[in-house]
Amino acid sequence: MKYKAIVMDFDGTIVDGMSAWINMYKAFDQKYDIILSQEKKDRIYVGSVRSVATNYLSLFKHLNDHFTVDSLTRYFVDNSREGTLTSPPIKGVIEFIIEVHKKNIPIAIASSSTVPTIQEFLKKHDISHCIQTIVVGSDVKHCKPAVDIYVEASHRLGHDINDTVVFEDSVLALTNVKKAGFKSVLISDAEVSSESYDIQIKDYFSPSLKELF
Repeated sequence: MKYKAIVMDFDGTIVDGMSAWINMYKAFDQKYDIILSQEKKDRIYVGSVRSVATNYLSLFKHLNDHFTVDSLTRYFVDNSREGTLTSPPIKGVIEFIIEVHKKNIPIAIASSSTVPTIQEFLKKHDISHCIQTIVVGSDVKHCKPAVDIYVEASHRLGHDINDTVVFEDSVLALTNVKKAGFKSVLISDAEVSSESYDIQIKDYFSPSLKELF
C-alpha cells in the first residue's frame, strides 16, 4: 500500500536534539536542588513537555512556589530552544522530506515544541515550503502520548488516518498511534518490541521507506 500523507514528530524525529533537552533538564535539576533516581526519571520523562512539567511539579512540591504547569512548560521549551536550533537533523531526514514533497505527499509536524522554534529550524534547512502545517500541544485537548495531535494533523492534511504514516521516536506515543489505525514508524536504533510500531528505522536512508510512498 502507498500512503498519502505524513505526520512527523520534531525532537528526536526531525532534529537530533535530545542532548539539548537532557542538558537543559540537568541544569534545571541543579538549579532547583533536585536529585533524580532512575525510578523518578522513568516517572517524569513521559509524554509531552507539558506532561514532564506536570510530573516535576507533582513529585517536587517546592517547585510549585516558583512555577505553574504553563510557566514550567514555557521554561523548558525556552531553555532548550538554542540547543535545538544548533543540533543537526536526523540523518537523511532533509533529503527524505524534499523527496516526498516532490511526490506531492503532504507533510505535517506534530510536536510538543513551539511553532517559532520549529519554523526557525525548517527555515535554517530550507524545507519550510515542504511542510503544510504544524500542530502543537496547545492545539489539542490531550497532549502526547495521546493520539489527538496526530489525528488533528492528519485532518488538516485532508487525509484519513488509515492513509497516513506517523514518524515518532516515542514508543509510548507510537503504541497509541498504531492502535488508532495509523501506519507507525519508529526512529530509533534501540531494541524495542515490534508490538509498539509497524516499522523501525535508524535513519531516513532506510530502504524500507521506499515501500510506503
